[in-house]
Amino acid sequence: MQDKQFLNSWKEVADYVGRSARTLQRWEKRWKLPMHRPAGKMRSAVIALTSEIDEWIRQTPVAGLTKVVSPLDAATEPIQPTIRNGLPLLLCIDDDADSGAVRKQFLEANGYEVLTAIDGRSGVELFEQNRIALVVLSCCEESLDGEVVARMLKRRKPKVPIVIMTGLHELPAATRQMADRVVAQASGSEFLLSTIRAWA
Repeated sequence: MQDKQFLNSWKEVADYVGRSARTLQRWEKRWKLPMHRPAGKMRSAVIALTSEIDEWIRQTPVAGLTKVVSPLDAATEPIQPTIRNGLPLLLCIDDDADSGAVRKQFLEANGYEVLTAIDGRSGVELFEQNRIALVVLSCCEESLDGEVVARMLKRRKPKVPIVIMTGLHELPAATRQMADRVVAQASGSEFLLSTIRAWA
């Protein structure tokens, strides 16, 4: 999306944040999403400042994310991943700490360095601070909004592959579109490993 100071409708704000207008309206009521209504206009007419939206995302736990970076900024990021001890660096985001620890141990035993995060906010921060080769994002629990997290990762560094692991019977289409590969949790660790090796 082009860099803009003002967003002039619910649709523009939804496109900027990567969520539906209905979700944003709910966030405005419950979490004080900063929206403005011009005097003399219909109540449905809204304006938002991108700087205020970015700050809200950075500070509000419901977003689970940090400041928005535009695709133009992301495109300038180096895409060569960090190599630690001669090994590619992966990021695993999973709100189940035990599952994340087991996955980290398995992947490190098979030739990778692994960072882990148990929520979107810390995951995005690690992603920003390190040159990650690949992200494994678990979407098995409702408490981790995979679509939001994946969208924000892609906004920052669109060339870094995202493998989404899911235990859901059917992954929502919007979430699936954010993934470079989708792996069913039931497929097992070896299948995940072969998928990762195809990318990193």
